[in-house]
Amino acid sequence: MFNAERTILATLTSICQQSHQALDIIVVDDGSTDRSASIVAAYAEQDRRIRLSGSRTRLLRTHATAAPLPPMRSF
Repeated sequence: MFNAERTILATLTSICQQSHQALDIIVVDDGSTDRSASIVAAYAEQDRRIRLSGSRTRLLRTHATAAPLPPMRSF
């Protein structure tokens, strides 16, 4: 999830209302700068199937784009 403040509550509500109840819902925060993580954390306190996890994806993406690409070769 990245800056999903406007949609995350509706998304979690929809997932949790599904007829299949044996769910493990893992929400990965990709460095949100809005209230997304706090919304998920509050929802997770009420529903033990939801877990909020941090992510290094944003850091890796930033690092990868800063690194020069190897030269392309064709034959």
